[in-house]
Amino acid sequence: MRPHDEPKGWGALQPPPGYYSADGRPPDEMRRGLILDWAVNQRIASGWRVESRSGTQVVMVRGHRLNHVLHAILMVFTCFLWGAVWLGLAVTNKVERVSLTVDAQGNIVSVNGPDSPALTAPGPALTAPNARPARRPRQPPRPSRRPARPGHAA
Repeated sequence: MRPHDEPKGWGALQPPPGYYSADGRPPDEMRRGLILDWAVNQRIASGWRVESRSGTQVVMVRGHRLNHVLHAILMVFTCFLWGAVWLGLAVTNKVERVSLTVDAQGNIVSVNGPDSPALTAPGPALTAPNARPARRPRQPPRPSRRPARPGHAA
């Protein structure tokens, strides 16, 4: 599965007009739930399923985990011929997770999960702004194990 298989025009994930108040006030809890329902329905139409849900957040999944026990049994009963099929399925099988959250202004924030292909290399938006790479502690130099040569000072 490709990470973005949705039809064109669904990438922004913002609901149509009418979900927000006319005077520009932020949506109340009920409208935020309606906005989230709209986004969930858009994802369900493209093959996603709901894994968990709270008032303003939902975690959705696409794809299924591979049943390795079943494939191992099939491989034994087919004298290891099923191994090629199992290998092909293991390489191409992907499970994608996405978390959809509606913030206080009614905007839909989408974050890909840890086992989604889109998160193989997190970008700057997913890391802390002041984060520095961890340094290894400095260790004292090791003493040489070579024997001293005759006539040279150690």
